[in-house]
Amino acid sequence: MLEHQLYAFLGKTADAAFCVNEVGRVCFWSACAERSFGWSQKKALHNSCCALLQSRDTLGAPTLTRAFYARELSREPWGIPNFDLEVMTSCGRRMWIDLSSLLFEDSQTHQRLVAHLARDITKIKKQEELVNNMLLVFKQVKTVTSHANGTDFGRPAPIAPLSDKERRILQLFWRGNEAVQIAHDEKISLQTLRNHLHHINEKLGTHNRLQAIVHAMHRNLL
Repeated sequence: MLEHQLYAFLGKTADAAFCVNEVGRVCFWSACAERSFGWSQKKALHNSCCALLQSRDTLGAPTLTRAFYARELSREPWGIPNFDLEVMTSCGRRMWIDLSSLLFEDSQTHQRLVAHLARDITKIKKQEELVNNMLLVFKQVKTVTSHANGTDFGRPAPIAPLSDKERRILQLFWRGNEAVQIAHDEKISLQTLRNHLHHINEKLGTHNRLQAIVHAMHRNLL
């Protein structure tokens, strides 16, 4: 595939697509990227990707830098896993995106590029933050109540016992791990992880992940 063919292909995707060269400069910016981030193609092209998007990873460190692209494009074999990052739109709003990457080499010029596909996951991140905050509050309330009364919340009704795998998955969610990371660490698919959560809810008599974690904490399973 040639570079112009790659651009034509990416221009038809529903995700925000953009390409960056080995010095970290944008060399393609799709119409969907314009709509998603607010930056026009004229503004984005030949600009530093890191400076344009002011991108930060989940630890708050700058990413999509010149050093990042120089390292990834010189690495053999190629391969950049999906990751989440926070970027700045043209109106000053920060948003979270899930970033997929394709490493490309023009068959004639041998120019190497990183092609990115980005999806807005801001709502998902806010939901995860809300769940984590609710769990933190519950932990604090449980600790205060237990210390004040010298007891726990009483004796809950018997349940079907959780397997070691199910308890470990709940513990990982309780610690704030995301589903993708848990599936990766446990070497299972996301569908298998959803099946485990379904069985956990059935055993605990709960309806969602948050209820399951709260009930498991109540039963001292975590």
